[in-house]
Amino acid sequence: MSPKLFLLLLALTPLIWAQKLPHSLFIESNGDLMLGGLFPIRQIGMEMHCSDMIDEKGVHRLEAMLFAIDKINEDQTFLPGMKLGYRIHDSCSCGFHSMNESMSFIDMSLSKMNMMKMRCADRTMPTKLMENPLMGLVGASKSWVSKMVNSMLQFNDIPMISPASTASIFSNKMKFNLFARTVPSDVHQAKVLADIARSLEWNLVSTVFSQGVRGQMGMDLTHEELKERGICIGMSMMIPFKADENIYLNVINNLLKNTQSRGVLLFTDPIHTIGLLKALKTLRLPPNRKLFFISSDGLGIQNMMLKDLEDFVDGFITVDMKMHKIDAFDTYLKNLKPNTNIRNPFFRLYWEQLFECNVQMEGLSGPRQKQNCAPNLNLEQKGYLQDPKISYTIDAVFAFAHALKALHREKCAGQPGLCPAMLMDFDGNTFFKDHLLNVQFRGLGGNEVKFDPHGDGAPKYNIYNILKKSDGMLEFKLVGNWNRALTLNKQDLKFGAGITEVPVSRSQGQCVLDEFLMMMLPHVEH
Repeated sequence: MSPKLFLLLLALTPLIWAQKLPHSLFIESNGDLMLGGLFPIRQIGMEMHCSDMIDEKGVHRLEAMLFAIDKINEDQTFLPGMKLGYRIHDSCSCGFHSMNESMSFIDMSLSKMNMMKMRCADRTMPTKLMENPLMGLVGASKSWVSKMVNSMLQFNDIPMISPASTASIFSNKMKFNLFARTVPSDVHQAKVLADIARSLEWNLVSTVFSQGVRGQMGMDLTHEELKERGICIGMSMMIPFKADENIYLNVINNLLKNTQSRGVLLFTDPIHTIGLLKALKTLRLPPNRKLFFISSDGLGIQNMMLKDLEDFVDGFITVDMKMHKIDAFDTYLKNLKPNTNIRNPFFRLYWEQLFECNVQMEGLSGPRQKQNCAPNLNLEQKGYLQDPKISYTIDAVFAFAHALKALHREKCAGQPGLCPAMLMDFDGNTFFKDHLLNVQFRGLGGNEVKFDPHGDGAPKYNIYNILKKSDGMLEFKLVGNWNRALTLNKQDLKFGAGITEVPVSRSQGQCVLDEFLMMMLPHVEH
């Protein structure tokens, strides 16, 4: 899209679509109380900048936050006489970019803090309250992004609830005292991966993980769990932040060198998992050299990123959070159209990328390289599946709403609307400890939502087998679950190209649990 067309599109939306820097964008709707949002809308590029590629899951989670805020504002029993607003930024799955975006949230909070110190000449509270005060942030997704953003927000007393960051470090409330999450810690997901390997009767595996706090700590935990189960590790490789095609090919070729260890456990970011799949596509291994993968939730269930890789992801086992499906959200999302969804201009870019066409909108003109989008397109034509973290995103928004409802009840003596005491006496630490961490409610997916003493969500997981169907589309078949213990329907598993027999990944002799080859691949310099 040309810059002229892009700027023209921004002018068409009645909401604020601001451009502070060339890669800095947000959408906003004002309210009596505001929530921030931080989601990976665009994918990160090789130079650690925002690319032009849209992240399907990020767009869906952004819409989940908007959906949740709509529901809260429609129900006046939540925040009587008040409207919940939002300002949502694109993280691009990049920590440094997200820190820049977070300055916007700090600006909103600082104005609130300055007002709290103000008093009228007679020492009474002012009757005119500040506009659009930020009460907290929903996000981020990537753990290393959340870690960097939290370091800024925590210093400014801004609470944060992540619907996707699972790194074990966040359970430490001495370091992350204003951070909560609706998802569980990777301490549990490491157990899931090791339990699956044991259930398949593998006693020798290889492991691959992404550089960064989440991948490295997650795989360290997984190694400990494998050791406890008597499973040896043939080799372990870390994929650096900046990885090119040669690095992914090196990973696969190194994995193939250990012919006894055909089982591979992944704790990788989606971009690295896709890189490995593309390497498999390049190599086109014969069946007798095939590797078999168990992936963490870094892959999850998604179709858009796996386009043209169906043959090579066929047979994967992947773990994701337990899905609490929200049918009302599916109806909402499927009814969205790029011509009318003006509050989220990212949706048009997502639609054009998904269907490989151009959306015709009034006022847009200029050279168009693709055919116009047909009016009857719908998400189901592309194998739409609800992202399991949709419910966790919606739960995070509702957790803030329930906490604000409790705060309003405490400060405003039953009077509707935003009362001065609600803001003048506001303290982020007190709000987090006394209200946010103590919420308990039934989510829209029917699940119980509450935080444990570490601010973590309940450890429940689904296990999927990715299968290529006869029409070329992917099926994410539910084959098990984990709730403190593993249930796996091994008879339902397929391992690619119709293979139903569990592949062998075993040492021919006695292996040593504490010894394995650790490989750290070099960074790519550009």
